Amino acid sequence: MRMNLRTNPLKPGRDLAWRLITPMWIASPFFVRKLIAYLEGDPDRLDTGLGWVYAFGQFASIIVVTQRKIFFCNAICFDVNVPVLNTILYAKTLLRKDVASSSGASTESNKDRDEEENKFSSKAQIMTLMTTDVDRIAEFSFHLFSIADPPIEIVVGTDLLYSMLGIPCFIGLVVLCLFLPLNHFAGRVVINAQDNLMKARDERILGGIGMLKFMAWERSFEKRVMKVVFSAIWEASPVVVTLVSFWHFAVWRQQTLTPSIAFTSMLDFNEMRFAMNALPETFINLLQVHVSLNRIGKYLQLTELGSGKTLLLLSLLGEADIITGQVVCPRSPPDALACFANQKVTKEEWIVPGVCAYVPQSAWLRNASIKDNILFGLPFDEERYQTTLEICALISDLRILEDGDESEIGERGVNLSGGQKARVSLARAVYSRASILLFDDVLSAGASRWMLTQLITSTTL
Repeated sequence: MRMNLRTNPLKPGRDLAWRLITPMWIASPFFVRKLIAYLEGDPDRLDTGLGWVYAFGQFASIIVVTQRKIFFCNAICFDVNVPVLNTILYAKTLLRKDVASSSGASTESNKDRDEEENKFSSKAQIMTLMTTDVDRIAEFSFHLFSIADPPIEIVVGTDLLYSMLGIPCFIGLVVLCLFLPLNHFAGRVVINAQDNLMKARDERILGGIGMLKFMAWERSFEKRVMKVVFSAIWEASPVVVTLVSFWHFAVWRQQTLTPSIAFTSMLDFNEMRFAMNALPETFINLLQVHVSLNRIGKYLQLTELGSGKTLLLLSLLGEADIITGQVVCPRSPPDALACFANQKVTKEEWIVPGVCAYVPQSAWLRNASIKDNILFGLPFDEERYQTTLEICALISDLRILEDGDESEIGERGVNLSGGQKARVSLARAVYSRASILLFDDVLSAGASRWMLTQLITSTTL
């Protein structure tokens, strides 16, 4: 909302200005009443100037209302651009931690944070934000100032009816209010009747129902049926409301029902029924939009990728852009891996000073065997390799696999569990020739302490 206000500051004021002409909906019945009353007063008068004024006023009011509709059909005054919201969510997604694939274990201090992160960890949940929630907010923003329209129309229309009918106008409004829940009740009746009808169909019709279910057309056909029923009830409501009001006015109160009062009241009742129906729907949509805004707000407030220890480790490795200041750390030469590949070295020369090995939270694995992922192009050292498997607790995992360390793990380790991925990634760093190991919350606290003790006390490594 704030972004749209900054980019389009004139839109809310322009929309509010259009809302000021809301009473023009009632201007048409007003001029109709004046015109008919003018003709009733003296049908044979020669001077028709005032009648033309009333006719032109009625014509002008219709033109203004029509132009207002065209304006809203072609330009949204306070629109929330769907691409803008999707861009904000997409930018946030790029900065978020990959929770779904993260293999780090949660501790007591961050369980609440991880639980909040997991609510939006799947692609389906993020797509729901970008489709359902964004569309709901954008659609409601089109009618944001419509909250003011129905009350204004109801107040002005009721005042006009009261000036013509008096107390009977309120009886008609009560009947009109009774039709609002009647629409919902009739819809439930039609749905139940439709269910019973479907149960009585023969095999051919049941096959058609199966196709509707298979193609997910049931909601579409339900809307078509409900539209017909609602249309019949809704079109009948002005007739019933008008008859009740006129009966109380002419029969109960013994007053004269002139054409100017009758036709004007019918037009006014017809306009007010839309306002009374739109008011509850607007508040229901407002509650739904409030839920969507809270969901999007919680997602935008989640922890970003560059807001913790991961950014510090990446900056030490030279993998992050440093805007200000300086981070000094021994870094691996760019061609270190090529220099170490297939090179025979002694045990004393294995560790290279100044070379770093980084184990991220999300394990990066190649589509190769477990052994190839651990060696990573380095020469095979039987003693160091076995010690690495023991320290990283991979012995029990290899016993489960049919081919042991020769088992193919697939792209990004799809054939392994999250813990197994983390241990293989950790074993690669332990087996490497790096003298500096950086662990980014790879395993649980207890396992990390045990492995750290083994690494320090091991004579082989």
